[in-house]
Amino acid sequence: AQAPRDHAPPPPLSQAPPAWAGPGVRGLLAGAPPVHSTLKAHELLGMHASNGTRIVITEKYAYDADIVVDWDDYPGADRYKVVVHRADSPRNRTADANVTESRYRFTGLDPSTEYVVRVGVRGDDSTQSTVRATTLPAGAAALPPGLRLDASLRHASDRIDLRWDDTNGIRGDGRHRLELSVDGGPFGPAGASRTSAAGAEQEVRPGWLGSTLAYRVSERIGPQQHLHSENASVRLPASLQAPSNLSAALSATASGTALSLGWDHAPLFRHYMVEAQRADGSWERIGRTQGNSLDYAPPRGDGIAEYTFRVHAQLGSAASPPSDAVTARVAPPPPPGGGVSGAGSGP
Repeated sequence: AQAPRDHAPPPPLSQAPPAWAGPGVRGLLAGAPPVHSTLKAHELLGMHASNGTRIVITEKYAYDADIVVDWDDYPGADRYKVVVHRADSPRNRTADANVTESRYRFTGLDPSTEYVVRVGVRGDDSTQSTVRATTLPAGAAALPPGLRLDASLRHASDRIDLRWDDTNGIRGDGRHRLELSVDGGPFGPAGASRTSAAGAEQEVRPGWLGSTLAYRVSERIGPQQHLHSENASVRLPASLQAPSNLSAALSATASGTALSLGWDHAPLFRHYMVEAQRADGSWERIGRTQGNSLDYAPPRGDGIAEYTFRVHAQLGSAASPPSDAVTARVAPPPPPGGGVSGAGSGP
């Protein structure tokens, strides 16, 4: 489930606003929300619809000084009453909030303390439900809900895809920073290209072949304070793999010979280099492409009856071994009014 959004801060526990106070008044009474340093992954409590009798509290989030609760909308309700108090003293440090949305954050709570939260429709105590939550120890490090990162090498490309769940600024500034560590080195800016608010892609560098890339996402929550996701790693192959299943298809026409080469993609590449073999046995580069096919027109009048080709995958300065070669035998030009076709064959 998506992490709840922040709302107007609740009043200090010692000063509850009147029931008629709207969010703006509550904000003035409460003052600016504090900056907290830690966050605990949320607990899923239930994901079913309200039963028409009691509020269904679906999730809770516990911090060092905050508790957030999320509940299902209650049919016909336009306001909710949310109350929190210490579990060991129901009459002590009670905060009472009058809210219109189905989620709320209590702030300014004591660390390492169990609290009881009650949620009900305003004016109807029969709808009230209760949940317990314990705040974290002061300064404890923990992972924010939603800040989960996945990293994977995109097949048949030179890109690493990075995706994470957007926290919507529930704890910090909401600006996620992607960091990279190569082979256990220090983390630094990844230099990846953003594709969305919670996604990026990284171009693989030739020097990274054979390395383990560890990524993490961080979010600033205060001066010199950051939350980090767990690391997501990608292990790159030590060398490039050659493309496979190279084939050639030809046809002879009155104007010359047309030839098309095709092959299956290599797992990792930036482009392909296609070579043809000369009469002396050496190889000549005849084309470069990012796709898995190439059309080639042999020079006219060179007297060569067959051509042999091979393909390399390339990533910058790195190149794969050559693919298996394929030989295309060229038929003589057709007589007027007729056509002759040729065929490609493997080694």
